[in-house]
Amino acid sequence: MTDEELLEDIGERMLIERVKMRFGVERRFERMINAGAGEDDCAIIDFSTLIENICGCGGGCESKMIVTTDMLLRSSHFPDGITPFQIGWSAVAVNLSDVAAMGARPLMMTIAMGFPARTRISFFDEVLEGIRVCADNFGTIVIGGDMVRSNELTFAGTCIGFTVMKPLRRSGAAVGDIVCVTGTLGNAALGMYIVSGRLSSEQLKEIDDIAEYAKKALFQPYPRVNEGVLIASSGYATSMIDISDGL
Repeated sequence: MTDEELLEDIGERMLIERVKMRFGVERRFERMINAGAGEDDCAIIDFSTLIENICGCGGGCESKMIVTTDMLLRSSHFPDGITPFQIGWSAVAVNLSDVAAMGARPLMMTIAMGFPARTRISFFDEVLEGIRVCADNFGTIVIGGDMVRSNELTFAGTCIGFTVMKPLRRSGAAVGDIVCVTGTLGNAALGMYIVSGRLSSEQLKEIDDIAEYAKKALFQPYPRVNEGVLIASSGYATSMIDISDGL
């Protein structure tokens, strides 16, 4: 088999094996997750052990489970110039960002993927690597998912997070609150202007030193997981929201 072969050239079983090579349950999580990606029809999660590992209380605290789902389509969410690795990264990052916006830590996720039959194996593998690296960077375990043949590249991720604090909701905002943001606003928008050809040659020269940074902000967004948990634990914030769709 070569990387230039297409998904339609190999069977579903071989594709699943390629997924399992990347997403086996780490030894430190084996007590919590008894069956992970590709091992059975469903993942099996021991919640009592999971909660004990989160807060060390033996399951006696008031832990909250936070769940989110995000769907991404090639035509709507992935601009020209994005790499397969960045596509996989983004499919995970959007879910982690939502969980972080509630002040929770994303612990596990499932991801369903639809690929056109004539997708190259090398493209498929790079997407998987982007998914793996993003999840690993934030301590999130990919515990399962699904794959189908699709006319358009499609992802639907579901992330499960946990917090031992009161989740921060949008409804907590009140008149007179100070609005704060993490990071720098406008980088991804600038990246979109660059890749869509909306800037003149003179404008491109002016931003040459930050062009790659702006494009990375667009192609490979960085979920503010640690910041979200820290803000929630501070006790100062009344509400939080993910602004990946704009302020």
